[in-house]
Amino acid sequence: MPSVRLRTTVEVSEQTDFFNPRVKEAFTETSTPDEALSFEVQADTAGTVVELGTFDTGTNVDGITDIIIYNEDATNFCLALIAVQRGVAQTYAANELTFVEGGAALDTITKGVPGTPFNNVAMDINTGDYVRVAGATAAGDNGIFLVATSPSATVITLADDIAGGGLDAAAGITIQSLARCLVRIDPGTCVKLQRIHPAGDLTLEANTAPVNCRVVLFGT
Repeated sequence: MPSVRLRTTVEVSEQTDFFNPRVKEAFTETSTPDEALSFEVQADTAGTVVELGTFDTGTNVDGITDIIIYNEDATNFCLALIAVQRGVAQTYAANELTFVEGGAALDTITKGVPGTPFNNVAMDINTGDYVRVAGATAAGDNGIFLVATSPSATVITLADDIAGGGLDAAAGITIQSLARCLVRIDPGTCVKLQRIHPAGDLTLEANTAPVNCRVVLFGT
C-alpha cells in the first residue's frame, strides 16, 4: 500500500459564509502512516468495544498510531473512550519487579535498584493516569491499571487490583503510562486522535439510540 499523508485545514471566520476567513491554516500531521484500514461499527447505548489489538498485525494495520472516528448518525451523538500514550515505555530485567496485592490496602509495583526509576520524567506517570504492564508472568499482573498516587522512584501505587504474583523472574516486562481519553462525537462530525495505544481498545457508546460510526485506523 502506498504511503498515507494526512493534512488538516482549519478555518476561523467572522463571516457566516467563511468569506475571507480570519484564520486559515493547514497542519501537516506529525505522524507518517503507511497503512490504513476503514470499517463501520454500530455503537450501542450500552457501549460497543472495538478490540484494536485485532488489527495490530502485519496483515491489517501494523503498529496502530492514529484513529479517525466519524459519527454517521443524523441526530444522536456518541462517546468514544480510548487510551492514548503518555510517556516512553520502559523495560525491566528479570527479578527486578515485585507485584503485591495489598488486600484491604492498595496494590503496588516495586522495583529494585537497577532500571529506570518510576518517577523518571520520560515515564510521565501521574496520579489519575494509567500504567500498562506487559510481559509479567502472572496474567493478572498484565493490563491497564489506574494510578492512585504519583510514584516514587521505586513504587507505583495502584487503585486497581493486580494478581500480586510477587517477585517476577520474567525478563522484558514493560511499563508505560497511558491516559484515558473520553471524546463526544456529535452527529455528522468526526474526531482524530493521535498516539493511541492498541492495548487500550476503543469503546463507542451511543446516546439514546444505536449509531453507525466509520472508523479509520492508521498504522506504520
